[in-house]
Amino acid sequence: MSKKRVILMLEQRIGVIESHEKGNPERKLADIFGCGKTQINNILKDKIMICTEWENFKFQGVKRMRMEKFPEINKALIEWFKSARAKNIPISRALMKQKAMEIADALGTKDFCASNGWFDKFRVRNNIVFRALCGKAADVSESLCEDWTTRLTLLLAGYADKDIFNMDKTF
Repeated sequence: MSKKRVILMLEQRIGVIESHEKGNPERKLADIFGCGKTQINNILKDKIMICTEWENFKFQGVKRMRMEKFPEINKALIEWFKSARAKNIPISRALMKQKAMEIADALGTKDFCASNGWFDKFRVRNNIVFRALCGKAADVSESLCEDWTTRLTLLLAGYADKDIFNMDKTF
């Protein structure tokens, strides 16, 4: 009866590399991690690539490391995303997929398709989450605040301090 094939996660692969560096032989590592000796040998052979991916956190939580098919599109899209987020622009799935298609057209890539599967993997690889942009820091621009600080003193000039109230916390 054959044993079911076990594929180690990236975290486990790092554990294999660290255990091997401590002096454990391949056969013992195969028994500890419950996989075959061939898989242990492949992990040790590719340890530079595995350590690099571990440092970049690109493939955390996956069993198989598949490289990106269109790295130039992905890199351009993530740069656009970062700049749009820095400007507090709300971004949706449809907008990102449309921008990816525009980048692909600009780069002359013919076989690229911004499918839901591609987008979901892109989002996981780059740790992108869609949340509502909120908070007091993103509400008002600095120039508008500076303008109001000068106008506020003129508006409050006719009132006593005891007659000025903040309506922010009232019901």
